Amino acid sequence: MKYTTTSPPNKANRLQVLRLSRGISQSALAAAVGVSTRTVKYWEHGQRTPNATSLLALAHHFDVPPESLLP
Repeated sequence: MKYTTTSPPNKANRLQVLRLSRGISQSALAAAVGVSTRTVKYWEHGQRTPNATSLLALAHHFDVPPESLLP
């Protein structure tokens, strides 16, 4: 039997969904907002939350409200 996950994305991985929907790699996103690729991985897995500067850069990059990227 094959199992799939069909639950809607949570806010932690919303960043990953946005990134993938636009065809952007983690390293390209990291360069665009001025952080390391590892930092983007932490954000996408909900292990860390972007600071205010990074949050605004992400929101601007994806053209979304900053609060929509917070977990």
